[in-house]
Amino acid sequence: MSGGRVRIGLGAWNNRHFGHALYPLGTRHAEWLPRYARLLDCAEADVLYHRAPEPEELAGWAAAVPENFRFVPKMHKRVAQGPWDEEALAAARAFVQEMEALGDRRGPTLLQFPAAFEHDPDAADWLERLLRVVPRPVVEFRHESWFMDEHGVEALLRDRDAGLVWSTWPKAPAPPWRTARTGFVRFVGTLGKRRGRWVTQRDGTDELLRVREALLAAQADGAFDETYVVVTNRFEGNAVDSLPTVAAAVGRLDVAEGCRRPPGTPLLVAAVDS
Repeated sequence: MSGGRVRIGLGAWNNRHFGHALYPLGTRHAEWLPRYARLLDCAEADVLYHRAPEPEELAGWAAAVPENFRFVPKMHKRVAQGPWDEEALAAARAFVQEMEALGDRRGPTLLQFPAAFEHDPDAADWLERLLRVVPRPVVEFRHESWFMDEHGVEALLRDRDAGLVWSTWPKAPAPPWRTARTGFVRFVGTLGKRRGRWVTQRDGTDELLRVREALLAAQADGAFDETYVVVTNRFEGNAVDSLPTVAAAVGRLDVAEGCRRPPGTPLLVAAVDS
């Protein structure tokens, strides 16, 4: 895939749902991130959504990865989940300041909103104010009202140099708007019933082809300086198992080849120790 750099990674490097698919049992925690960063060149820091980090922790992350690696801080849930008020904007400012500890390893900041965040004039005004606070924001909406042409959201994002996350969220798949110089794709999987319960499954061929064609068009037009591709599906739709297919679809054949592994073998034994 020609054009700007395509980075690929997972929604975390230590998620309990696919941790043992990445590392052998007994791998020391201190080895996880350095091993991960020898194969993949970005990671969504999902843990930041749930808790505030210590500055030393963020500095430690930055020191554990090579210069070309980028973290994607995921905005804390106090901001993303609401209530969407002045206190949330203050929390966003504090979050941005904390992320300075990542230095030049900091990539775009992910703003992932729930389906309850529907478009209306007040919500759009609050979002515009938030986008003034957050550097290099990329926005994932999970309610389709944000994608209606009459609401002018595409123009709002473009005016604030905010990227739209091309999410495969099944209830509100994102249109391929190019609103910033940073592209961002999140493969989140689809929901299906297995053994009497709803679980996340891998993205299907249709989703992969749709995103691939949109990325190819954007790259051909020079729309993005770089693109982040993050695979987050879990449970039966294991993100680690999805990596070779997704990486090949977006043109990262080096990662696709490095991610191939025998069934039952942790990826970062095959990729690093062989």
